[in-house]
Amino acid sequence: MKVEITLKNGRKMRTTEAVARVLRSRMLVAGESYPTRAIAATALDDLDSLDAAALHALAKERGVEVHHRAGADRLRAALREAQG
Repeated sequence: MKVEITLKNGRKMRTTEAVARVLRSRMLVAGESYPTRAIAATALDDLDSLDAAALHALAKERGVEVHHRAGADRLRAALREAQG
């Protein structure tokens, strides 16, 4: 599971628990780490209402790798394929 940590320089970072533990042991973290919220499952029907920029953001959030110039149709197909 991923956790969200805040580094001493103020940057927020999502990382695995193991990496967060190492950063805490090296005193690079400025506080506690918190589990990230579960990514809400967007229904397949909702993908049709999103534009390309929103689909790119959703793909990045879900870890789906797509070409940076992919159009909305390809993004929807990749997200549907990844969702299973």
